[in-house]
Amino acid sequence: MPNEKKHWPAASSAEQTAEKLAIATLILLCLIPLFYFMSLPDRIPLHFDGTGTPDSWGSRYTIFILPGIAVVMYFLLSLFGKQHDMMNFPIQRTPENEEALIQLTRLQLRYTKVILHLLFIYLVWGIIRMSLEQADTLAMWPVFIFIGLILLMVLYYYREANKLQ
Repeated sequence: MPNEKKHWPAASSAEQTAEKLAIATLILLCLIPLFYFMSLPDRIPLHFDGTGTPDSWGSRYTIFILPGIAVVMYFLLSLFGKQHDMMNFPIQRTPENEEALIQLTRLQLRYTKVILHLLFIYLVWGIIRMSLEQADTLAMWPVFIFIGLILLMVLYYYREANKLQ
């Protein structure tokens, strides 16, 4: 029947674990600035140069920008994970591989949320430490590790998707 609603695969245990991690890291990301807000000076670092030295400053209220971005991204990525008919795959979707492709894509989206939240936690924590004069610079190597993790995840996704061809 053409109007019959399609049944999509239930979330796997790996997807459920990744989603719980995404929610936990998002909550932590939102709580850290709330906890430290009253201790922050009126002016905090906003931007850093390549060596991790602040090169732009702003109001302490800007500490909520990254958590705000993370909340919006969380809901957008969650919404994208539910739009199965609109998903784009690196291989041809067939009735035989469709469920596995959907689960793989949803898992990738969930782990993307976790990695982005961890990156934002690192940045917020670094801004707070610098604002409270507990650090002079923000180490940049963790940022590259988080970016590398996202790239590795994309490579893993393509490798696993190609196995479904």
